[in-house]
Amino acid sequence: MKDYSTFIEDLKQNGDVNAIEYADGGYEPYISLQGLLKWISLADNINIFSQGKPIVNIDWESDKPFFTYSTTISANLNKCYVRNEYINTSEGTISSKSYIFTSSTFNISNKFSKGYQAFKPFTSFKNTELQALQSSAESKAGNPPKYSIFPTVGNLNNVYLNLAYLLEELTKSSDNEENKVSISSFLQKICNTITKCLGSINDIQVVMEPDTNTLSIIDYNQKRIKNLRNSNKQPTIIAAQGIGTDNTATGTFVKSISAQSSITPETATMVSVGAQKQGAVLGEDATSFSKMSEGLIDRVYPTKYIETPGSTLANGTSKTQKDY
Repeated sequence: MKDYSTFIEDLKQNGDVNAIEYADGGYEPYISLQGLLKWISLADNINIFSQGKPIVNIDWESDKPFFTYSTTISANLNKCYVRNEYINTSEGTISSKSYIFTSSTFNISNKFSKGYQAFKPFTSFKNTELQALQSSAESKAGNPPKYSIFPTVGNLNNVYLNLAYLLEELTKSSDNEENKVSISSFLQKICNTITKCLGSINDIQVVMEPDTNTLSIIDYNQKRIKNLRNSNKQPTIIAAQGIGTDNTATGTFVKSISAQSSITPETATMVSVGAQKQGAVLGEDATSFSKMSEGLIDRVYPTKYIETPGSTLANGTSKTQKDY
C-alpha cells in the first residue's frame, strides 16, 4: 500500500475528505464513507492480510444506492454530513478556500494547495444506470419547483462522517481487555448513526458475502426505489449430475435439491393463541393469526371460559365462568 501521507493526499484529491468552516472560526472535518471503507480495506495495520491479499475484502468501490428524498440533509453535523446540490448546501471549505488538513491532528492549516475536490453530492454515481434513475425521479416529479420534495436515489459512498465522531466511536469500540475493534460491529454503529441523522427512513446494514468473503454496506429500503435492479446479485447456477448440453461432464455430485422451513416455538405459540381468540384483546403480534381463524369453530371446545365468580347468564342463571 501507499505510505500514509500519500494515501491521505489521494483521498483529498478525490473529494473523500473536506471540512465545513463555522462563523466563529471553528471547523468540522469529514471523511466520506467510501474513503473510510477504502482506508480499512487497504491499510495493513487495520485489515488482515495473507500473502499480500486481504483476508476480508471490503467493498469500497461500487456505488451503494439508498432510498432518500430530494431535500435530504443531515440532522446532526457533529456526526455526518451530506452535500445536497438541490438545496445548495456547502461544497466544503477545503475546495473553496484551498485549506488542507495537517497530517497529525486533522486540524485545518492555512497552507495553499491546488487540486482538492469539494464534497461529492450524495446523488452522484459512477454507475450510469443509477444516474439515469436519479434523473428520472426528478423528471417524473413534473419538473418540480425549487425545494419541492420527491423521492430519489442517493449514494451511501458520498455520506460524510465527522472525524471527531469516528475517533470517539473507535475509542469506545476498543474499550475492552484486548483493545481490539471488530470491523463489522464498528461499521454497523456508523450505519446506525447515518440512519438516524438522515431521518430514520433507511435500514442500512453491514453484510458479508460468504462466497467471496466480501463485506459491504446496503440499504434494505432500497426496494422502495422504482426500477432499481440489483446488478450485484447474479442467479446461482447449480450443475446437476450427468452430462451438460455441450456433452461435457458437469463436474458435480448434486443429484437433487430440496428446501424446508420450520416454525419456531415462539411463532407456534402465537399461532395457537391467535387461533383460540374469542373477542379478548390480544397482543398485536398474534392479531394477524386471530384474523386468519375468524369464523372457524373449535369442534372439541366450541366455547372457552375462564372463571369469573358472580356472573349471570342471559337466561338469569348464575355462572362461575366467562366467555373470552
